[in-house]
Amino acid sequence: MALQNEAGDFSTAWRALADCSDVKDGWRTIPIATRLSCRVLAARHFPGNEEAVILGFSSAKIPSTEHLPEGRGFLVFKLDEGPNANGWDWLALLRQPAGSLEIFTMVAVDIISTLESSEDAGNDRLLGIFIARIRAWQNFMQRGKDGLLSPEAEIGLHGELIVLSLLLRAGIIAQKAIDAWHGPRDGLHDFYIGTGAIEVKTTTSQNSFPTVISSLDQIDNHLVTPLYLAGVRLRVDESGKNLRERVEDIRVLIGRDSPSAESFDILLLHAGYSHSVSKRYTRRFIHSKTMILEVDEDFPKLSRRNIPMGILEARYQMDLDRISAESVSIEDVLHSLEGL
Repeated sequence: MALQNEAGDFSTAWRALADCSDVKDGWRTIPIATRLSCRVLAARHFPGNEEAVILGFSSAKIPSTEHLPEGRGFLVFKLDEGPNANGWDWLALLRQPAGSLEIFTMVAVDIISTLESSEDAGNDRLLGIFIARIRAWQNFMQRGKDGLLSPEAEIGLHGELIVLSLLLRAGIIAQKAIDAWHGPRDGLHDFYIGTGAIEVKTTTSQNSFPTVISSLDQIDNHLVTPLYLAGVRLRVDESGKNLRERVEDIRVLIGRDSPSAESFDILLLHAGYSHSVSKRYTRRFIHSKTMILEVDEDFPKLSRRNIPMGILEARYQMDLDRISAESVSIEDVLHSLEGL
């Protein structure tokens, strides 16, 4: 049975394995044909009859179960004795009874599809990709049951992708740009390049640029220097781009089959975006303008250096349209950050 990277392939295999009245304990499996050097099996585990995917590696050192990612809706563990072992080591991805079958199927299909995009890699590399992808899915699944970003988070991701696009178009190497993107990893700033950082704020407001500064450290240029604040303005318009199209723009810039594309996809999951539900992002935005302001000593801000003693933390709002600082180009920013 050839895998076509569709949920139906795994679903068909799991249905074929469901009627196993003769199995009281253990595994039943069906091989999935892929282009991979590792082996892939659709499986069910009894007596619970839970769906699973089992991967076999001939030359990769699989960590012990306690060092593998802890699942959310699924378990990841090393099998002491896999099917037809013959010197192979086996790793199982098992749906927990309370876990959504729909989400689990999405995870299974996505992981195999991602591994196939690196089909020429050795088993050690494929194992690393598998574990990284599982961690990204765990982060994604913590964000909501429907798999969709909130409207505010959707707008914020548009802004970060636009800045990422600006960096790529300015000539920064693709993998360096992807490695610089820390927004999905809950970093203090959205991009770290060279010696400094860029913080991205996005709005759809047309008459002002309201911006929330989430902490006293977020735009403190004494913590990171140089520091820039990129304000991305969007306008709701049917002629604009939806989130899926914005993501595809980045894929074109970095190359769909490049190692950078793999890293990009993992970061998207950390950001809460899954291609599996991407068609449900229907809002379209035109990118009106991006202003990039240097956060220097004259930039209006609150920090631990200029607040009264006794105040431990603060969250405040500012209007970027009212700040008199001059916007600088992305090329000047990269030169300052030593990003090129």
